[in-house]
Amino acid sequence: KLYYLREKIGKKARVRELRQTPAQLAVARAESEANQAAIDAAAAEAEAEAEAAVDAAVEAEPDVEDVAVEVEPVAESEVEAEVEAAADEPAPDETPETDAPAAEKA
Repeated sequence: KLYYLREKIGKKARVRELRQTPAQLAVARAESEANQAAIDAAAAEAEAEAEAAVDAAVEAEPDVEDVAVEVEPVAESEVEAEVEAAADEPAPDETPETDAPAAEKA
């Protein structure tokens, strides 16, 4: 946004380039490297904390023992009776015609 240059003419309209000395460049690089090192250290610390939290959660879980489930045998006649009863009942999505409104029957 160089609005202040619109009315300037000739040499007055030029914008001077900012130049840095080698010392200023070295300081800028050092600051950049220090910032990157701080970011890397923070990321490593966060990762270590996350791993510690996962380890603590795993240790806090109780050991699950194998549980034997006993299944009682069912007589075949009982199973057949249940299957026949289920076959006689309409499916939940099926509605008998008697439940339909009068407008749909016509």
